[in-house]
Amino acid sequence: MADPGLAHRTYIGPMTPPLVERIIAAERPDALLPTMGGQTALNLAVSLAESGALDRLGVGLIGASLSAIRAAEDRQLFKQAMDRIGLKTPPSGIRTTLEECLAIAEDIGEFPLIVRPAFTLGGTGGGIAYNRAEFEDICRAGLAASHSHTRQVLIEKSLLGWKEYELEVMRDMADNVVIICSIENIDPMGVHTGDSITVAPAQTLTDKEYQRLRDYPVAIIREIGVECGGSNVQFAVNPADGEVMVIEMNPRVSRSSALASKATGFLIAKMAAKLSIPRFAFEKFPGSEPILTTQMKSVGEAMALGRTFQESFHKAVRSLETGFAGWGCGPIKELDWDWEKIKYSLRVPNPDRIHAIYAAFKKGMGVEGIHEISFIDKSFLTELKDLVDVEQFLMSRSLDQLSKDDLYQVKRRGLATSKLHLRLLHQKVM
Repeated sequence: MADPGLAHRTYIGPMTPPLVERIIAAERPDALLPTMGGQTALNLAVSLAESGALDRLGVGLIGASLSAIRAAEDRQLFKQAMDRIGLKTPPSGIRTTLEECLAIAEDIGEFPLIVRPAFTLGGTGGGIAYNRAEFEDICRAGLAASHSHTRQVLIEKSLLGWKEYELEVMRDMADNVVIICSIENIDPMGVHTGDSITVAPAQTLTDKEYQRLRDYPVAIIREIGVECGGSNVQFAVNPADGEVMVIEMNPRVSRSSALASKATGFLIAKMAAKLSIPRFAFEKFPGSEPILTTQMKSVGEAMALGRTFQESFHKAVRSLETGFAGWGCGPIKELDWDWEKIKYSLRVPNPDRIHAIYAAFKKGMGVEGIHEISFIDKSFLTELKDLVDVEQFLMSRSLDQLSKDDLYQVKRRGLATSKLHLRLLHQKVM
């Protein structure tokens, strides 16, 4: 949007309501489009509208009105909207003080609890509380991080272990609504979607579940009132019985919107499997704990396109530029760990959990065992186990023993150039 070919002028300065108001006064636009600038743009639009600045300057909001932004971002209004259209949300309560938050925790009656501040980016200030002390700390942080005009947090019963999905949806002024893409998190609920490995289209939904999830965002975007443009809706699905809960809606384009666009080629009907892996840099933040929760901690991500999940996965691992030529093709420190340390890394979400899965497979743990510890869907684990089996197959043969079909199957799974991969594998066992 700051490209000279698109923008007439570009301003550099702090993103604060007073500065934006001065720019609007100088430029005199007819309207603002708040849905293209992420969470910051939404918060600025709300502040300018509530202060009366937009009315004074004769500037309107297009794409999403003030009422639509409030309905999506205000936790209480969003919950009420979902109740009106008959969609479930997790048992929860919305409060504005620490004392009120503690009362909600007593009402829900059990830990862990999820804390989600309103009007924040990347889950800032939120998290998972496993006991009262953690709960009080996270609530204080959430209330401080929440937008100044709300100071509001949602206290929510934990759905840890449920599968998480998000759907990208677009609507135009004629009320045409289209689902652009379905995205599935490999990590179950409890890890911010920006910190999880994600794959599009969704891989493990039954047809019935998919049809329901496809219908829900249409009803949601209409009820919230986003008139034109894209939105992102997140759901949790109970793997035991298929029960669906609505988690939240972003009435704007987001990081997943860009990924979905690349995966689908929208409006060009180009189909592909898309997989993105987050990039972390905890080493640059001394003292930070490398544990993943509902607050986003990644500093970027690598995206890969492929014909299959396995091909996309290998490409994405290579694209992280962390010294791996593919999954398992690099220094795997987890191979030297004892079982207790590996199981801890499988159970507690962390940046290196995917390498702990590799080590667990190599040490003899099966799909069922890893699933019971990590709650990662067995469908994904089966795909990853197949990659380990292919590696074992390659290690048992020399290059001249591989047939043309063998090499085809290797490349189909996204492994790097076969000669390179074989060399890497043999280096590991030498």
